[in-house]
Amino acid sequence: MTGRHEAVRRRTLQAFSLLWRGARTTALATVLFALLTAIATAYLVAAPRLQDTAYDEALGDELRSASQLQRDITLTLVPFDRGNFLGEGTPEGPGDGLTAPFSAVESAAQGAMAADSTLVGTPVVSAQTEPFSISPETGTKLQDPPQTVVRVQGGLEEHVTWTSGRAPGKPTQTRALTVGKLTRVVHLLPVGVSQDVAAGLGITVGATYELFPAGEPKKVVGREPIFVVVAGTFSPRDRQDAFWEPEGRMLAVASIPSPQGGAVRQGALVLPVESYSALTDSLRGGEIPDMSVMGSSFLTHSWRYKVREDLRQSDAVRLSRMASRLDTARDMTLLPERPRLTTDIPSLVERYERALASTSVVTSFATAGITALSAIVLMLTALVATASRLREFTLLAARGASTLHVLAMALAGPMAWGVLAAGTAAALTMLLVDGVPPWVSWLQVAVVIAAPAAAIATLVLACVRAAVNTRVAATTSLIRSSRRIVAELGLVVLSVLAISTVRARGDVISGGQTDWYAALSPVLLAASAAVVVFRVLPGPIRALSRLAGRGRGYVNFLGLARSSRASGTAGLPLLALVVGASVLTVVATISATIGEERAVAAYRTVGADVRIDGGRIDDADLAELRQRPGVAAVAGAYVDRGSLIAPSDDSTGGAQDVRIIGVDPAQYSSVLARTPLAMAGSGVRGADGRIPVWLSAGASVGDEIQLVVRGTRVPATVTVVDPTLARVSSGQLTATALVPLDALEAAVPLAQKNTAYAKASAKAAAALVADGTNDRAAIGELVTGVTSARALTVSSASRSLPSFVARSYAVAAALTALLTFLAVVLLLVAGRPERRQLLLRLRTMGMPRRAEARLLAVEVLPLLLTAVLVGAGVGIAAPLLVSRAIDLGGYTTGPRPDLTPNWTVGGLAALGAFLLAVLALVIEEIRTRRASLAEHLREGENA
Repeated sequence: MTGRHEAVRRRTLQAFSLLWRGARTTALATVLFALLTAIATAYLVAAPRLQDTAYDEALGDELRSASQLQRDITLTLVPFDRGNFLGEGTPEGPGDGLTAPFSAVESAAQGAMAADSTLVGTPVVSAQTEPFSISPETGTKLQDPPQTVVRVQGGLEEHVTWTSGRAPGKPTQTRALTVGKLTRVVHLLPVGVSQDVAAGLGITVGATYELFPAGEPKKVVGREPIFVVVAGTFSPRDRQDAFWEPEGRMLAVASIPSPQGGAVRQGALVLPVESYSALTDSLRGGEIPDMSVMGSSFLTHSWRYKVREDLRQSDAVRLSRMASRLDTARDMTLLPERPRLTTDIPSLVERYERALASTSVVTSFATAGITALSAIVLMLTALVATASRLREFTLLAARGASTLHVLAMALAGPMAWGVLAAGTAAALTMLLVDGVPPWVSWLQVAVVIAAPAAAIATLVLACVRAAVNTRVAATTSLIRSSRRIVAELGLVVLSVLAISTVRARGDVISGGQTDWYAALSPVLLAASAAVVVFRVLPGPIRALSRLAGRGRGYVNFLGLARSSRASGTAGLPLLALVVGASVLTVVATISATIGEERAVAAYRTVGADVRIDGGRIDDADLAELRQRPGVAAVAGAYVDRGSLIAPSDDSTGGAQDVRIIGVDPAQYSSVLARTPLAMAGSGVRGADGRIPVWLSAGASVGDEIQLVVRGTRVPATVTVVDPTLARVSSGQLTATALVPLDALEAAVPLAQKNTAYAKASAKAAAALVADGTNDRAAIGELVTGVTSARALTVSSASRSLPSFVARSYAVAAALTALLTFLAVVLLLVAGRPERRQLLLRLRTMGMPRRAEARLLAVEVLPLLLTAVLVGAGVGIAAPLLVSRAIDLGGYTTGPRPDLTPNWTVGGLAALGAFLLAVLALVIEEIRTRRASLAEHLREGENA
């Protein structure tokens, strides 16, 4: 081995020896420092990676939460009526019919979507008629026959199981159809029908039926009867599959309210795509194929593209642009007739991007708080570890060791192990958690590591300077005080500027431009408050100490005297406690606000615990609802989302949209009791023949207005204006008017009950939702859906972004609690040598052990309580400063809520932080009590 290699080996061994000696000398502090560094690094690296995963999943959540028409890309076409050609005589057989336009539109859409077509699935095509009345072929036409639509449906085989008969195919039989004086031969169309529809309409497999045009007169003109034979019945493989959403009558009989009262039962008969031409020939023979190139005008054609739910954040913009192109692309405009595009994808993507921006801002406040608190506690840990070796460093400096050598020895203790722990934690986190952390995460990790290194360097350099240059000792105290004052003033200025930034740029920040300086504003405000309070605090404590000195005993006097001196020297631990209490309060306030506003938004969307919607809700349905177990109250209502508020002078100017809720106020008040929408009263009275109305906004009490309900102007008087009456629709507040149902029905006879509001237990609400999904007839014949506020709340909370924010804030709260607890422990550890010297003297003077606990409590508790109260006070006030920068609407399914101070949450957070401090105090007292007088004497000799 050469001399050069020997020198390298020797230096390496010396370096490892230096590291091991530094770790062994302060083993407990070094281990704690390494663990805290690893935990902080893991959090700062994992949080943005988990956030990226949540961002990817959130796009699917946004699509699933939207209605089928919003989330799918649907092209619909009702071809223009080109007329028909009636030949002479009776044709020998059925005509050829028209060619389906499915392929032509698919090809044009594919060209418009181009490479982005991979974002959607294969289109599901269909063509559907208006309703027909159904009667047996050989029988007479029924008096009140059931109705059915005939639907050409693509992709049916993949979603059904045929339970009897077989799948329908191309027609092979014919029938003679006489219309007026003309008789022609038409196809006997094989159809399929679901088991439930067949049972509900009395349809049997193998039977032949004649379908007569039904519905409004304008929809009957030109259509001809058709003949069908039921080839088989089917059951869906998955009733909840989105395939069935566009037409629910394929699976179950729908009850449609009749203008004459009662209901008309409607179902759907299904044909394969290859039967399209035969169906168009049967609907009206003689249509001119050369002119009707886009299909029959008696069919509503649709092409439904289902957006993939596994799309990622990077696909959102592509998806939005693709959906927009389908309406303007040249490929679509070249079609003989352009289909109508129905989708809300651009709006959904815009809302999704707003949610991402909001999440980025919301999490930045938690991350900034954890970064600052981790840096403070790590600085404190490093200083505690270094303080135990200051004599060693002073001796080395006095004996001529270079400053760089002494500084290297000091940093080699905790910092080397901390850097190693940070690197290991970062590597493991990147292996276990998918995603790519942004550069700011590494900057935060660097800050967490650099802060304690700077603290160690400052302490050691001051120590070395004092050891080698005794002439500056007299001015050291003055210089340190001056530097501290300048630093504290700078901190106050920084906090003022941060608050000004948040208030001035709040709207910009909430729009997604994360500002880390603004995110640190609660921390800077807490630090400034701590600086001011603990500058002023020694005076009141000294005054209390003098008062205690006039009384009997010395414990209170001595404890308060030590407390007044410690308040100026224990700045870093107390700063950590103030910041910890502040961060804990802010995190808890935001979390509590999200939970509360989510429940409020759910109830404003639903209107009660449970809402039952229907074409018409009869009194018998309401009576049955009241008899259900767990249902405490029910109110029938007429709800119209398309009404208007107009001036009382019959002018059309100034009219605004309003949602009308016609309901018995007393019944509705009982339904809303003990809910976020609880009404203050139920009595409303009108005057001069006017209907009394409760309004959420748009007028003042006493104003005379007109409600335009189903085209009828109803004079009304505003008796109450209550903003809590506003309801939520598509995430936005809508103006709402509450009117007595009996008065509304008298003024507008067409206003029949179509909604039922129910107050129900959680179990009863779940049963109603289940029946609304699987067996609506069990609730009412005309029921179309059931919505539960509890289910909506749970659904909102389980989405990716809200659940990520909840988990992120829970982890942040746990880390804050841990760091706050350790800050108090380190405060006690830092003062332990001096306190033990005092206890040594007091024990030799005969102080009983029971007085030791009181002395410790009197000395430390005033500082801890003050720090907790200051931190909690800042945390309570922080929402007033940062509310403009935080948009929580994306987590509540409602409009943007106000972030306001929450005294209950602040009190609980302060209590929690104080209990953590007391726990650390109890642990320190137990440890002190276990030490005997001999141990104190030995430690005093070694000190």
